[in-house]
Amino acid sequence: LKTALPAHRDGFSPQQIDLGRLLFFDPVLSADQSVSCASCHNPSQGFSDGMGRSVGIHGQQGTRSAPSLWNSAFIKDFFWDARAQSLEQQALSPLFSPQEMGNNPTQLISSLEAIEAYPELFRQAFPHSEDLSLDQIATALAAFQSSLISLNSRYDQYAHGYADALTEPEKEGLNIFRSFVARCAECHTPPLFSNQQIAVIGTPDPEGMAFDIGAEKPNADKTLRGGFKVPSLRNVSLTAPYMHDGRFATLDQVLDHYSHGIQDVTTLDPRLRNWSGSPL
Repeated sequence: LKTALPAHRDGFSPQQIDLGRLLFFDPVLSADQSVSCASCHNPSQGFSDGMGRSVGIHGQQGTRSAPSLWNSAFIKDFFWDARAQSLEQQALSPLFSPQEMGNNPTQLISSLEAIEAYPELFRQAFPHSEDLSLDQIATALAAFQSSLISLNSRYDQYAHGYADALTEPEKEGLNIFRSFVARCAECHTPPLFSNQQIAVIGTPDPEGMAFDIGAEKPNADKTLRGGFKVPSLRNVSLTAPYMHDGRFATLDQVLDHYSHGIQDVTTLDPRLRNWSGSPL
């Protein structure tokens, strides 16, 4: 249970983290100042939004759910399709997406410069830079997200030797989770409860939506068709509905999928096949 954590992002100043926190909750980052980063990443909902598919500017519904931002400092690839390789790259993408915050670089910087407090806050956070820039915005947002650490749960206390931190049913569930029969921990590996890999898990096609090819597009790899990042299960009770498009409302439905609902697609992750080569 005492598996080491992966390397994490660090080295941000307190001023950068605090500036990133202000930006994260400020709707001025969107084109019409109607949505903020926190609109889709709400702290009270595990830094997700409780929706199967997130809603952006002008009420536009996206095609995927908002992933939790907890423990982003330990993550190496971002978005469901793993198309971003840094917190900074991840932070800027929603700002300029027409379906999310709909802004553009010129308007964004102009809007921030027009607010009295921000130029001084940027100077404090970046004392060696003269002009407010996109790089500074990305760094500040990355700094705040890197501070979102959630590693003191009852599970963590149990893993560090406090045997009474978990109830007996919870210990039984953990043993099943880690067992060769269930094999949940092969993909949802402690302590992040994710192996940070892409997996094709044979979920049913979404009703009324075009098939999402997932990680195939950014990786130009047909073996990843319909594949998505293995999400962390930390704070999972707060982040329903589940899967990349929110198709399952409850954890019971997720477990039922793995027990009975896996579809036999050509790219199905080998870890989800039994010894006869069929879906589990």
